[in-house]
Amino acid sequence: MKRIYLISSLALVMMTSCKKDQTTNVDANTTKDSTAIKKEATVDSANTASAEKPAGTTDPANGKLSISENKWVLSELNGAAVTNNTDKDYFISLDSGLARFSGFTGCNTVEGDYQIVEAGKLLFANVNSTEVACDKTKMENEFIAALKSTDSYTIEGDMLQLQKGKTVVAKFAVKK
Repeated sequence: MKRIYLISSLALVMMTSCKKDQTTNVDANTTKDSTAIKKEATVDSANTASAEKPAGTTDPANGKLSISENKWVLSELNGAAVTNNTDKDYFISLDSGLARFSGFTGCNTVEGDYQIVEAGKLLFANVNSTEVACDKTKMENEFIAALKSTDSYTIEGDMLQLQKGKTVVAKFAVKK
């Protein structure tokens, strides 16, 4: 019995004490938008990953602004111009390496996952926000509802439009 206990203990110690780094090449087809970038990710035995961020804010394939790795400042919501009387921008920012987005809705921060299923098709999922009480809840609720309802996007010049079907639900300008 002692022998089984000793062997089990040694095996457990050996399995938990070894840490091996593995390098995995990820090609451009695994990015979440059309930014064609060769990335190298390092994954250790604890399954934590680090990846290089794409350099620049344009899509090298077409020279247009990329939806990811840019800060998009809200300018219009459901057809109405957005005026901001604070020093913080209402914005979203998409991280293609993590397929995550984050932003600010006027009083609270918002974050979640996103997926570009094909060119121009965009879905937001697992949208969460902080719950700081403020007087801008109507606008914040509309902003979050617009994100959740988005099924496509277009970028023209320095403007991003989020759409539900053919209806534009939000417009953003890139922060330079």
